[in-house]
Amino acid sequence: MMELKIKIVSRSGHVPSYETEGSAGADLRAWLPEGPVTLQPGERRLIPTGLFVELPPGIEAQIRARSGLSIKHGITMINGVGTVDSDYRGEWNVPLVNLGQEAYTIQVTKLQNPTAFALNTDKLVIYEGCDAYVEDYRLQPYPSIIPTVSWESSNEDAVLVDQSGGVTARKPGTAVLTATTDGGLSDSLEVTVLPAPQDADTFGNCGATLLYTCANGVLTVTGSGDMWDSWCYDKCHRVLLPEGLTGISSYAFSDSDVETLEIPSSTRIIGVRAFAWSKLEQIRFLGSAPTIQAGAFEELTLTAYYPQDDPSWTEAVMQDYGGSVTWIPYASQPQQGCTLTGSLTTFCEGDALLELLQDDEILACTTVSETTGSYTLAQLPMGSYTLRVSKAGHVTRTYRITLEAEAAAQDVKLHLKGDISGDGKINLVDMLLVKSFLLGDATFNDTQMSAADMNRDDKVNLMDVYLIKSLLMGA
Repeated sequence: MMELKIKIVSRSGHVPSYETEGSAGADLRAWLPEGPVTLQPGERRLIPTGLFVELPPGIEAQIRARSGLSIKHGITMINGVGTVDSDYRGEWNVPLVNLGQEAYTIQVTKLQNPTAFALNTDKLVIYEGCDAYVEDYRLQPYPSIIPTVSWESSNEDAVLVDQSGGVTARKPGTAVLTATTDGGLSDSLEVTVLPAPQDADTFGNCGATLLYTCANGVLTVTGSGDMWDSWCYDKCHRVLLPEGLTGISSYAFSDSDVETLEIPSSTRIIGVRAFAWSKLEQIRFLGSAPTIQAGAFEELTLTAYYPQDDPSWTEAVMQDYGGSVTWIPYASQPQQGCTLTGSLTTFCEGDALLELLQDDEILACTTVSETTGSYTLAQLPMGSYTLRVSKAGHVTRTYRITLEAEAAAQDVKLHLKGDISGDGKINLVDMLLVKSFLLGDATFNDTQMSAADMNRDDKVNLMDVYLIKSLLMGA
């Protein structure tokens, strides 16, 4: 059965509901804030429901008359069947007519006062300088009602919040945001602002506990939970998604530059046209088959890899979804093979990412959190590889690796951006080295060139000298 995400806002507190397990349709209720409405024999009238519904693209809603009302009272719809298009965002109103011989009064049940108010999350993590929006909050026992609330931040130096729920992260720190309804009910969430990541092209938050950074063409998502945000990153060719991610939203990567992607085993749904019109060429599923919705791969030609020993991958799942998909099984339990180990030296906090590639495909990867630590990549077949090592604030390095025996070693040291001398710090020596290079008195190797290219324009010039000088002055 296909799962659909439908957003409903109800003024009355009622949402369409199925009265029995076998009901073919959900019942609508009238919303009459000014009191009951009486239809005289032969009278036509538009009856409001108080509902505002956002349907998924390509989905139609139909409204039909109840047979009991038609037979007993002659109350039916003027147009027989009402159609609601997926792009309609106005209130649902039902055109009724009284074909009976007696007047008929439409009444509604009066609602009790709300008893509780809850935000959709109790935690938000966001990078310094980014914005977020808290929009999902509910009253009980009327979860479909979105009330009017006022917002307050406990620490406006770190976090600002406007009265529409817009959050601005001003500087690293924490704050408690409290939302209060006009009826006096309240709830709060804790906001943590992290320092802006160094050496990233773009960064921000894509959910209550999900963060993303884009650097050197790689989009890295950290955290866990749902991912129902729409992204389109023109600079990202590879995507690293975390285990624990439960969903990829509709249109999430549509029309993007993403070329390769791994889907975590925790992901259970991929939304409508999630990758449509993108540059996706290769996708690897790490676990059981998720629900893949219509048009997910629209207009794409790609190769999809799935674990051959997982029975959930059936012919019914392995469709084209609007594109041309070649499905290839792989052994999810790797064979015993070679091991690559080594030490890793970096110079600031954060995770370093080590990736082993062959023909631009990632075969193995790991992370190291310590500034001085070690790594191990195991169960590797013999062959020639590229080891790529990256970390925020550092120069990305690559090493050619040849595995010809059961064990091999490669020690890794990353330079800080701006650290041309390689001593683990940025100082006057580095600025003088760049000046000497520009005067033709010094030569740089590839690593030094990357370290000196502070503004990432693929060349070393006076702007890089200025940026290093700004770091030394604390600017």
